[in-house]
Amino acid sequence: LYNTAFEEYEGVKFVEGGTYLSEIKVKKGEKQTVPVLAEKDIIIPLKEGESTEFELICNIPEKIIAPMKKGDVAGEFYINTNYGKFGPFKAVLGEDAKRRKVTGGTFLDSLERFFSAWIKTFA
Repeated sequence: LYNTAFEEYEGVKFVEGGTYLSEIKVKKGEKQTVPVLAEKDIIIPLKEGESTEFELICNIPEKIIAPMKKGDVAGEFYINTNYGKFGPFKAVLGEDAKRRKVTGGTFLDSLERFFSAWIKTFA
């Protein structure tokens, strides 16, 4: 049985690790979006001569909240072929999603600016 499997089937690479899948929005991040990539190569055994046509189905949230690191799992994806649906496979961040820094002084300075703007709005 083991030998028959290797004689009749060959591994076909459907997705290469690092392949771009999507962009994801970053809430509270330095950047507004970061790329989402396939974590690793996806190889599926097929009989010799079978069709290699496929569809990628991504299940990735609309946004993430910073901070997150490159390689953190952002979602998942599936491969849909004539022979069935394979997965889930991990979809990971292609870059760090760094948290946006508060600029313009200390926290108290920021608080003072906020209340000053708020008072001007209602005055």
